[in-house]
Amino acid sequence: MTRTYPGSSRSKRAHARRPRWPAAFAAMGALVCLTGCDLAPTYDPPHYVLPDNWRGQGPFTLANPSDQLPRGPWWELFGDPLLNQLEQQLVAENPNLAAMYEQYVQARRRRRHRALRLVSTTERQRSDIV
Repeated sequence: MTRTYPGSSRSKRAHARRPRWPAAFAAMGALVCLTGCDLAPTYDPPHYVLPDNWRGQGPFTLANPSDQLPRGPWWELFGDPLLNQLEQQLVAENPNLAAMYEQYVQARRRRRHRALRLVSTTERQRSDIV
């Protein structure tokens, strides 16, 4: 004997028992189909306007660095005395450069100190062996 509850019928219970997996599979199939859609615009590479007498392989050439130029005070190549004076003033009065120079000097001293400690340690070990 089947119990019946007030306000319910067998057809409602049968509908509630219907499996929901076909709807889930349909949603998954739709998602899989939509992931294959490409919504991005087609890529149009830039077109370069080149002169008629161009003889290169492409619009760009390899760089030729001027390694023979001096690496020191490059601003002196311009031959401007005001620029030279401003650069000297910058180096003399810039606290950031002074602090960085002091950090550099300290780092060199620490490295030299570590190297001397290493040498003295190896000399002590050598004297223990001999």
